Amino acid sequence: MSSYYKEYFNSKGKDVYSVDIFDTVLLRNYKSEYFRFYELAKIVKSEFELSIPVQSIFYARVEAARLAYYIYGDKQSKEPSIDYIYTLMFNVLGITPSGELLAKMLSLELLYEKTQLSPNLPLINFLKKKKEQGALIIGISDMYLNSSSIVDLVYSNGEELIFDKLYSSADFKESKREGSLYEIVINDLGLNKDKFIHCGDSYHSDFVMANNYGISAVYTPRTKIWQLRNKLSHYMMLKKMGIA
Repeated sequence: MSSYYKEYFNSKGKDVYSVDIFDTVLLRNYKSEYFRFYELAKIVKSEFELSIPVQSIFYARVEAARLAYYIYGDKQSKEPSIDYIYTLMFNVLGITPSGELLAKMLSLELLYEKTQLSPNLPLINFLKKKKEQGALIIGISDMYLNSSSIVDLVYSNGEELIFDKLYSSADFKESKREGSLYEIVINDLGLNKDKFIHCGDSYHSDFVMANNYGISAVYTPRTKIWQLRNKLSHYMMLKKMGIA
């Protein structure tokens, strides 16, 4: 993997190295999003001492996320925040979403996420070397978590700081998926696109859209085995819930 980054990054001679976060800098295990939502629902039921069935909490989270992206997607592809998703979820469950409740929910989710992620050490070490050589290192993520929560996840493994700046779609209400987040990053940092390179696991968001904005990009997908295990995990959860 380290030779992969060396081959595709070093040959470019860039001054700014931009990376996606989830499944690029932080590698998820094979569990699908639905699988993680179900496990989180069990934690929520226990921690909040709810009489609501785990399945209902799971469905509320799935539908809240779906509805949030539908509503915000109708607003020129804006991005929802995690608090907005939580608010919808608790409303569906008939629970008043106080600030304290939302904060505890976020804390539980971050603690859970930390058990599902591992650092991509070859990439992190590569970025460290580039930073030592004077390159600017930035992270760009399409995620409902804000940048401070993402930073917490990135550095929870004790790694030293490598990012000069981190951009989350939740903070700016813009996305890589539509390309608008790249424009914000370029304008914010006053970057020369010719010296900018980005990498990530999404062919559309990290490769196609970056290129559309004049940014060199490297597509770094997860392995085929991981993708198959992830799909199997998703199918098994659908079957468990009586959907498949």
